[in-house]
Amino acid sequence: MLLYKITPRNLNLYRRLSIRYMIRNRGNLLEQTFEIINENGVNEILSYMKYNHITDDTFNSYMYIIIYEIFQLSIMMNFINEDKHSSIIKKSIHHVLLYIMFKEFVFPIALNMTS
Repeated sequence: MLLYKITPRNLNLYRRLSIRYMIRNRGNLLEQTFEIINENGVNEILSYMKYNHITDDTFNSYMYIIIYEIFQLSIMMNFINEDKHSSIIKKSIHHVLLYIMFKEFVFPIALNMTS
C-alpha cells in the first residue's frame, strides 16, 4: 500500500530535486561512476598482459595502481574545471607513492612483527 499518491506534481518535484542534486554533486557522481568503469578496465588490461606473459604477479600490483591513476586522471581532467587540475594530479601522485610505501615498507614490517 502506498503512503502517498503518485501524481504528476510529485513526479515533477522528484525530477527537479534529482536534477538539482546531480548538478550540485556532479564531480562526486562522475568520480564514483568512473571508478567503477575504471576498475573493470584496468583489470581487463592486466589480465590481458598476464595472459600474454607481458607481466607477472609481482609487477601487476604496481601496474594496477599506475594504470588506474592514469585512467582516473585522463577521465577527470575532461570533466573538472582547469583550476582543479593541479590538485587532481597531486592527489594521483600521492596515491601512487602511498601505495608503493605501504607495499614496500609497512606491510613487510607488519608481517615480520606477526611471525
